[in-house]
Amino acid sequence: MGETKANVLVVDDDEVVLVAIADLLEEAGYKVVTRESPIGATQVIVRESIDIAIIDVNLPVMQGDNVVRLLQTWDRVKELPIVIISGVSQDKMATLQAELAQTRFVPKAAMNTMLLRALDELLQRRDARRARITSAPRSAEPKVNDLIAGFTQQIGRDLGKANTRWRNVETGSNPDKQALLSALSTLRGQAQLLGLEQPAQLIGALAVVVSNTRPGIPVPESVAAAVDSAMAALLTLQRSPTAEFAMSPEPLQSRLMQSLPLLRLTHG
Repeated sequence: MGETKANVLVVDDDEVVLVAIADLLEEAGYKVVTRESPIGATQVIVRESIDIAIIDVNLPVMQGDNVVRLLQTWDRVKELPIVIISGVSQDKMATLQAELAQTRFVPKAAMNTMLLRALDELLQRRDARRARITSAPRSAEPKVNDLIAGFTQQIGRDLGKANTRWRNVETGSNPDKQALLSALSTLRGQAQLLGLEQPAQLIGALAVVVSNTRPGIPVPESVAAAVDSAMAALLTLQRSPTAEFAMSPEPLQSRLMQSLPLLRLTHG
């Protein structure tokens, strides 16, 4: 058997497609790692020293193009070459291609003829880019623990900002609400790609509570479960030896606690 060309991560929720792609790539000399969900994808990329990824557009939990956008927010993995495979219409694919110019799109119907060519092209481009910067100091290869540590620090900083924005939402500043929901959405997606269940649960629950916050109007009874879920996740994170917050979580916990009596008094 010849030398492995590259390590490839393939993410697709269709097992038949996964097997077909794995067979095609392994025959061509690639080492293949497959996943049916994007959950934990960032950890896989770092742990398995992935050189290039193939990601389906239609995935459980989040769309493949959103996975790409989230990966590109991490400095140490954003240069990963990515091929997106899809069965969507040509118009939709052209729109996504324009938005994600650094990726390659391959229709599922043409994988046998286009996929290997796309991989070779992206890897050659990566190698050429590396050759141009060989004289520059190379940063250390990312490690899973480094990414998780960086994320726990980031979540602390961003939740500190969230607490301030949340107060603004309660006093009627709608732009702050939209900015906060957008920030929480990105943060939750990053947690999911790292496979961090408790932070993702906390951020998702906070988004539900914030989206239902109206100035001067009691939080709906239906949001009580989200408040309880956020509290449980936050308390679990506080007890976790791996969750080193860059801020004390008490202000956020206090704000959640303030929501509970309001719910009970209004609807109890």
